[in-house]
Amino acid sequence: MKLLLFIFLVSFATGYELEVYRACEPIKIDTCKGIGYNVTSMPNLVGHDLQKDAEMQLNTFTALIQYGCSSQLQFFLCSVYAPMCNEKVSTPIGPCRSLCESVKNRCQPVLQEFGFPWPSALDCSKFPPENNLQHMCMDGPGEDTAPLPLSPVYPGRNPVVMGVGVVANPKKDIYPKNTFTESPEKPCSKYRNPDKFVYINRTGRCAQHCDADILFGKEDKAFAEVWFTVWSFLCFSSSLFTVVTYLIDGSKFRYPERPLFFMAMCYTLASVGYGIRLLGGRSDISCHIEPQHGINILTQEGLDQSNCAIVFLMTYFFGMASCAWWLVMNFIWHLVERKPGQKTYTHNVIQRYSSGLHLVAWGIPAAQTITLLVMMVVDADELTGMCFVGNQSSDTLLRFVIIPELIYLVIGAGFMASGLLSACSSTPNHTALVQVPAPQRGHSLHIPVQQPDTETAQSSKRLCIFSVLFFVPMVCVLCFHLNEYFSRELWLTQLQRPRIVEIFMLKIFMCLIGGVICALWVWVAKAAGGWGRCGRRILHRKQSTPAYLQTVPAVHHAAIHRSNHFIVDHKPQRSRHTSRNGSETMV
Repeated sequence: MKLLLFIFLVSFATGYELEVYRACEPIKIDTCKGIGYNVTSMPNLVGHDLQKDAEMQLNTFTALIQYGCSSQLQFFLCSVYAPMCNEKVSTPIGPCRSLCESVKNRCQPVLQEFGFPWPSALDCSKFPPENNLQHMCMDGPGEDTAPLPLSPVYPGRNPVVMGVGVVANPKKDIYPKNTFTESPEKPCSKYRNPDKFVYINRTGRCAQHCDADILFGKEDKAFAEVWFTVWSFLCFSSSLFTVVTYLIDGSKFRYPERPLFFMAMCYTLASVGYGIRLLGGRSDISCHIEPQHGINILTQEGLDQSNCAIVFLMTYFFGMASCAWWLVMNFIWHLVERKPGQKTYTHNVIQRYSSGLHLVAWGIPAAQTITLLVMMVVDADELTGMCFVGNQSSDTLLRFVIIPELIYLVIGAGFMASGLLSACSSTPNHTALVQVPAPQRGHSLHIPVQQPDTETAQSSKRLCIFSVLFFVPMVCVLCFHLNEYFSRELWLTQLQRPRIVEIFMLKIFMCLIGGVICALWVWVAKAAGGWGRCGRRILHRKQSTPAYLQTVPAVHHAAIHRSNHFIVDHKPQRSRHTSRNGSETMV
């Protein structure tokens, strides 16, 4: 023991060090695979204990790597966040100071152009000035413009640090070049007011400042807010009146008219989205601070603002659902307007397939909405501050607004045309046969009477008129979206501000007029009479005996069915016919 202790003290005093082994692990970060070495160790040079944490931090430099400011940037970042490991070296092997300074000289101006300083974690003074036996480091592969001589890489072996640098053979395609069509200094220079735009690397698009007036002036925005406030209130009140009327007297909304109730409900909730935008304020709904630049911009990813996402859900989902229910309404009308001899689709028959109709009318718009939220393509409108789809991107406007509206419109118009042709070619069979149960002791006998179903015929005519009334604003809205798709780039790049505010005012009007049309159906169908009956029930709740039962003798205990049919009362062995005006005919 004394001998061993003596040897240890002598070795320590003479400067000999015991050999230290370091545990290495394979590189799991995708960005750092195939850069010349394949093992690393944690913690890295910035203090991360897990490769997963290092990868999350490294992904924030993806846009800068794709920008191509330096061909050594990717190697430099990997040498910091996933430094090379050698089991015989006690410390991780990171970049040399010369590699850091070379990358910094090329990429720091780019970061400053976008308003970012050089990261403090990448301070070049922290790295060794040169590679030697005391401080091993990597000089990197060198810039493409002036490549350094590299030693060959031996298959199956880790690179070895030499005095002149690191043995490496990085792939040339991992250093992407700048692919922007615009100037790197001014990527938004194609627009009329480039100083009012800022380029967002995350989305790859130019976003305008929140308070900038690009296509519309302050007067236009103030008038637009008043305009959509008035029409959203009219749409909300009219469609809500229709919904409450259905809840009071739902018998007036039988198939094929029932889809009008769901359309009214869609317009009610869509107009609520306009109300949320009005109460929340323009800047709080449509704007947010971009972390890359620290500038308040019109949002391009609606999930950044919860209020913006809510406005989008209310307007987009229920707007598309109203189009889907219009299609369903025309499909049902197409089934009802059948020629004599074909299957008759009554309310009860259609009711059995109502689950499938609801699945189509609600499911397809829901799938569209979920897709947009996942893709994060919800953006804000400059004129109204509403959050929708395609306000700033023509591509999303085409795929998620124009194409779905066109599909709903074409298919619905086909069913509408089929219903019109069937109604004009022949008289539909609107004859109703009243079914009467078998007589039993103590109950009334209802004799079947066949009479023309004039109510169904009138309902079919009204349905034809209102289907066309909904068709007109849908066509107009589609035309406005097509015009915006083909003309947006021209509006943004021409020297003078275009006069297009009237087009957008008419578009808002056409989007909200459907709620007023739903209320017109209620008045035409005289369904508002349910409001009167509801009021009379409230005013006469305390009345003991209804008026229509006071004419019935008290001695009759059998149930009497009050209708336009013969009634047989088995208990008194007499029958009588009661007409609507109260007169009776004894039999």
